[in-house]
Amino acid sequence: MGRAIDYCVACGDRVSPADLERGRAIQAGDNVYCPKCREKAPAPVAATAPRKKTGSTGMFQAVKSPAHGTQRLDRGPATRGFAPVTGGTQRHPHLGHGTQRLQPVEPEPAGGGGKAPMVAGAVALVVLLGAGILFFVQNSKENAAKAAEAKRLADAKSAYEEAVKFRQANPDDPEGLLKLIEDLAKRARNSEWAGKLAAEAEDAESRRKVMQIRREREQKLEAARSKASASDADLRAIAQEIDGLAAQWRIAGDLELATTAGSTARSLRDSLVRRSLEDAKAYEAANPDNFEEVQKRLLDVMGLCAEIPGYEAESKQAQERLQAVKVRREAQAVEEFEQVKKKVETLRAGKKWDEAISELRGFVERRRGAACVDDAQRLAWDIEAEKKKAMTENPANPDPGKLPPAEWTPLWDARTQSGWKLGGSRETKWESRDGVMTGTNPLTPEDAKKDTQTNGVGFWYFDRAFSGYEVELDMTLVKGSGLVVVALGGLAKEPPAIPFRGEAEGTAAQVVVPPGKAVTMLVRVRADSVEILVNGAGRKWQFQGYEDGKDHGAGIFGLALSPQSEVQVRSAKIRRTP
Repeated sequence: MGRAIDYCVACGDRVSPADLERGRAIQAGDNVYCPKCREKAPAPVAATAPRKKTGSTGMFQAVKSPAHGTQRLDRGPATRGFAPVTGGTQRHPHLGHGTQRLQPVEPEPAGGGGKAPMVAGAVALVVLLGAGILFFVQNSKENAAKAAEAKRLADAKSAYEEAVKFRQANPDDPEGLLKLIEDLAKRARNSEWAGKLAAEAEDAESRRKVMQIRREREQKLEAARSKASASDADLRAIAQEIDGLAAQWRIAGDLELATTAGSTARSLRDSLVRRSLEDAKAYEAANPDNFEEVQKRLLDVMGLCAEIPGYEAESKQAQERLQAVKVRREAQAVEEFEQVKKKVETLRAGKKWDEAISELRGFVERRRGAACVDDAQRLAWDIEAEKKKAMTENPANPDPGKLPPAEWTPLWDARTQSGWKLGGSRETKWESRDGVMTGTNPLTPEDAKKDTQTNGVGFWYFDRAFSGYEVELDMTLVKGSGLVVVALGGLAKEPPAIPFRGEAEGTAAQVVVPPGKAVTMLVRVRADSVEILVNGAGRKWQFQGYEDGKDHGAGIFGLALSPQSEVQVRSAKIRRTP
């Protein structure tokens, strides 16, 4: 008889007789464990010696766990349980599939008596009969075992075929196949079909992962489509997003879904181009005079068509519409410019140059882009040049009623203190001490911020307005900074007050006064400018808007003191500007 075939009870792999013989594989009762799964055998069995071949048939002894109480049967010169018989073999009922060759029976020596041959023959007959019965019984067990094994293998094959049939009938249900294989694995245990079922499970798991990835991608695409359905959706951005997804899936090998995404992006661009063109037309119909916005929308449509091939017809429509808008706009601009020119000529004749220039600048702003706008701009420049020329020939004169005396006249000293007033922060103190007007402002910058009217600045000013004058101050800046106030209450817009500081830093419109030193400050105010000199050095500022020919220098003169500052004025005198 051939050797029985064993399979590992843990993994289902075939176990070779060599592994059993050498102890790499072991058997525990009816269960066999391969070298890889040896550690999964019950602890007492895993430590036993390797199974050895028995007799001449080469079958292995059955090795059972000590827990079952079965002892190992060894080969030896004598066989336990049977008398030796010469010639022939006998299977031991406890050896299972293995066999044990029986030892030969030696004949008794002659002279043993007349009954000895008969007894011996009887014994031999009994032994042979027993051996025959044993052989028959053993053969029956082996046939039954083979039949059971064949049935088990047939069931294992049936389990595998059932899994294959389910896969073929349900190719899109790998999860259902995995659950079925989990149940069928018990029937295919310890057979070659167990490995095949495992391969089916691996393939199903791979398909499950692929389908999961596909579902996630389809969800992303559907989310993008949902965003595009909104009325205010940015179709251009959404199309770009879907194009990015298509590129990723194409690289990943999902060509089918990449193609679907590309078609979706194309469809969105179709909607974008057509919707943009229709929106531009609708806006033009509702706002025919808002040329700039209409032109912008039509240019956007043309730019969109240029980005995407295949929209030449839509681009041509937008271009034709834009040309019609330009023609209509130019015609309206020319008509309006004729009206503006008539009004400007009237203002120009009355030397109202600023009003004329304002009319032209308004027209330029309204009709920006029209060809006649350049003509309007050139006309505005001509009027500005005419104005400057007229101002040069006829400069503004000071107000005669506000002119100071021609000679130096004390404005403030120890004897002349009337006419001066205080204003601004109440914390600022201006008081005469030993013939010196001393101004102190103790406010901190934080407290000054609370004063929403003057930011903590305190004023000392003369209540009479002057025109075309200069004031000379003998003063000392003890600390901090202050302001020279000119044309207060007059027309001057910039600069009505000029700061002076004790440090050479700050804006260009500042005067530097050496701190702690007596200086002479000269403030010269004309109709168009103000000039400040400290010890003979300084600079000049032009009043804003002086070109109108009016006296911007006429107004009240004074000083202002910033928080955390102190100033001393010993004298102030005024005269008419030479």
